[in-house]
Amino acid sequence: MLNTLSQLIASFLLAYLVVGLIVRSKKAKIPVWALMASSSFITVLSGLVPNDEISGVIDWQVILFLIGMFSIVALADSSGLLNYIALKVGFPV
Repeated sequence: MLNTLSQLIASFLLAYLVVGLIVRSKKAKIPVWALMASSSFITVLSGLVPNDEISGVIDWQVILFLIGMFSIVALADSSGLLNYIALKVGFPV
């Protein structure tokens, strides 16, 4: 069970992520990975996830899947494929 300090830190992290994602929707200069990485860093630094459990918490299959998906989307975007599909569907670019 989480103690009061851990609950406070977890609540702060949740509020930080929600506010950060809302601000990011208005100002896209804040990268999502920066919000997630800083939250992960605070989670480990505060002791919410003990150091010996970090390797068990990370799901490497999901991380590799996301790297692959982001790479494919970045390639499709840089080649203009996404704009082409949007124009064919009827969305102005």
